[in-house]
Amino acid sequence: MTLSRGPWRGPFTGCFLGLLLFAGGATSGFSFALNGYSWPQGTEIKMHFQLSRPYPFPAFQDGSASWDASAADALALWNQNINGVKFVQSFPLSPSKGDGANSVFFSNTVYGQALDANTLAVTVNVSEAGSGVFTETDVIFNAGQNWDSYRGPLQGVKYDFHRVALHEFGHVLGLDHPDQHGQKAVALMNSIISDLDHLSDDDIAGARSLYPSLAARADLGADFHYQVQGNNNATSFTATGLPPGLTIDGASGLISGIATISGTYSVVVVANGPTESRTISLQITVAAPKTSTIPGAVLQKLDLSVNRLASDSSRSRVYATIPASDSVAVIDTVNLSILKKIPIGPNPTGLALSADGSKLWVANNSSAAPSIGVVDLNTLEALPSFPVPNAPFDVEEGLDDRLYVTSENHGIMQIDAKTGASQGNFYGASFLEISPDRKTLFVAARGVSPSYITKFDVSSPKATLLQNAFGNGQDLKLSPSGEFICFFIAGSSPGSGPVNTLRIPTSNVSTYNGIFDAGGAGGPTAWSGDSAVLYEALNTRSTIAVFDANSLAKTGQISLGDAPHDSGGYNARDLVVDNTGSRLFVATSFYPSNGDLQIIDTGRRNNPKILPPAPRSLANVSTRLRVQAGDAALIGGFIIQGSEAKSVAVRAVGPSLSVGDKLPDPALELHDSTGAVLASNDNWNSDRARVLNSGLAPKDEHEAAIVVSLPPGAYTAVVRGAPSGSVGVGLIEVYDVDPNHSRLANISTRGVVESGDNVMIGGFIVGGDQPTKVIIRAIGPSLRNYGIAAALDDPLLELHDGNGSLLTENDDWRSLQEDAIKATGLAPSNDHESAIVATLQPGNYTAIVRGKDERTGVGLVEIYNLEAN
Repeated sequence: MTLSRGPWRGPFTGCFLGLLLFAGGATSGFSFALNGYSWPQGTEIKMHFQLSRPYPFPAFQDGSASWDASAADALALWNQNINGVKFVQSFPLSPSKGDGANSVFFSNTVYGQALDANTLAVTVNVSEAGSGVFTETDVIFNAGQNWDSYRGPLQGVKYDFHRVALHEFGHVLGLDHPDQHGQKAVALMNSIISDLDHLSDDDIAGARSLYPSLAARADLGADFHYQVQGNNNATSFTATGLPPGLTIDGASGLISGIATISGTYSVVVVANGPTESRTISLQITVAAPKTSTIPGAVLQKLDLSVNRLASDSSRSRVYATIPASDSVAVIDTVNLSILKKIPIGPNPTGLALSADGSKLWVANNSSAAPSIGVVDLNTLEALPSFPVPNAPFDVEEGLDDRLYVTSENHGIMQIDAKTGASQGNFYGASFLEISPDRKTLFVAARGVSPSYITKFDVSSPKATLLQNAFGNGQDLKLSPSGEFICFFIAGSSPGSGPVNTLRIPTSNVSTYNGIFDAGGAGGPTAWSGDSAVLYEALNTRSTIAVFDANSLAKTGQISLGDAPHDSGGYNARDLVVDNTGSRLFVATSFYPSNGDLQIIDTGRRNNPKILPPAPRSLANVSTRLRVQAGDAALIGGFIIQGSEAKSVAVRAVGPSLSVGDKLPDPALELHDSTGAVLASNDNWNSDRARVLNSGLAPKDEHEAAIVVSLPPGAYTAVVRGAPSGSVGVGLIEVYDVDPNHSRLANISTRGVVESGDNVMIGGFIVGGDQPTKVIIRAIGPSLRNYGIAAALDDPLLELHDGNGSLLTENDDWRSLQEDAIKATGLAPSNDHESAIVATLQPGNYTAIVRGKDERTGVGLVEIYNLEAN
């Protein structure tokens, strides 16, 4: 064994007293220094704290509960910034040099060698000769110094234990003193203590150079294999945060599968050995495919067994119903990846966008629970579905919120899109298409002979039959111009010959004025966005025929390769073209759940209809907390920015929560910026019609709701128990009901943060269809400046995604992202408060605020939208 001692003042690594004055600026780039040693990747560095003191325990300025707690916080700050290894606080033991244990303790000597008055602390490093690998690191704090734990400038001869611990634990990782290597760096790891009280970018860069994240790349939709290696003779493995489609073999540690959603994923693997477990961090990037300039090239295959498809004319998306998972998949047509899978209801089939493009209607074709599913396309969240009398097959929206829903055995159901109320049935059908002006409905039946195509006038509430033509049809596709409709049918005249697709003028569906003759068994079709090209599946040949839609001439053919077939030999179930005309999406047959979605380069591009971008808004926010009496009520503030009034729904929920100590009867008040009461509500049924029309009616009649249109400005919602004085866990929610170009820009909620299940839990939805940059803050100590005596001393903040996975966390805001937080202009005023800056994809997120060391008090969670419209 060789005792490795750093080159600093005497034989040991350590810190001198004094204030380091920096002359000039730091060098460009990072200037960290290394001491030549490190731990093996994946090591849990167990630090055995024995931090007793020879004189009485002081009350620390930073609120630390003990010397151990201050040192543990320093370990945690390093853990937030390194990936390959992890600090762990371990049980106390009697320190001994060369025992293989990492001891942390106070002493006047370094194993018998006296510490002089100029030394604050020493790190003793032990390794096998020539290995460069630590086997032991002991940290010794000079017991003869006057210690406290605080933040900010140095205080004379009282030294900050916390920043010295941060420095010494940097030596434990393998960092040395930059200033003693001739470097001018702003670094806590410099050899002389200074006013710097937190890890600098230089310190973090040095640690990350020693312990880089393990990284791997997976191609979207392709086979992936990555073998995890544990250095502890691991016998089993678990993993969290894996990309969808990938799994880990619990026995071997092999990560494999086909990644289905692009993005960068922070994966944590636990390797369980005979005597200890090791945690390994792994970053997996799932990459979208490269583009192609070759017409007919298959750009991507997604592992989705699709029933029907719909293209979004105003967004870069295609939507697909997935019966096997009772969900709708949202596909990004730029990155060619799955943005999200949204649970929607049993056996989804047909789907259609609403007239205003804000919702997606989905026919849930279940005989046991027939319903119409609804997706908010601004937030990509499922809204409450509504039941229908019979199992639906397809759906379209007409004028004045009328939905037309086919049920193959019970005709067309007419439904009120706002309430779900039935408005009667007429005729029988399977496939639906509606004209661009929403005044004409086209209907086709399938599975019967003879079949038919039918045309209805739906400009008024009562549909009127205009025309009915018979044939043997299987699909129906209307050109975007509304001029033609395609109906693939038997023969060049109804009733005989091979299967071909007819071009039928919508002005007269009783005739046809051309045949798209693919030279074989035809199938589903898709129009280009400019109505100039028709794509038709030649099902039994695994190809797509390309036609000039005006001349009917076949201009090309696209191979589907080895696409799955169903039991009848057909392999194309549905086709759509994206809003640019450059991508063709082909859903191969999903029976028996073995289809895929092929994305093909069409070699052309039309001018898509692009609506103004949706505002980058916080579409919904909610905070759960224990509501108490008086000043401990649940108080939520929000800001509307922009030039237009915005409709919002504010809800106070209690009885329907799945917790024990819930608020039995919440009452809600809405105030403007002057404090004036704009509206109040106890039980939402008192304003039943308005709340029902919003689609956001609470589940319990004792819960409260206010639906109101508000001009831009600041507002406050207060939740109390009714009758006055009742307490319990409550939830306050604010919904953006009208996603126009004004936006919800800031949400804040104040209340008492307790321990256990009664921490502050803030949920929010990032709306729009683009990533949005936000800052989330957890505020406590600075509330005392506003007369809140019982403020939370030291709030901790966590950010979770919609699946509950931890995305990031923060204790003191300067410890992580300090520069990014300052750049927002929203840095907390107290160093013990927490903040996180993040750019988030549209979807659900949760911010959790708790007190450090289970402390309690009044806290504030805030979410700011940093993006402009």
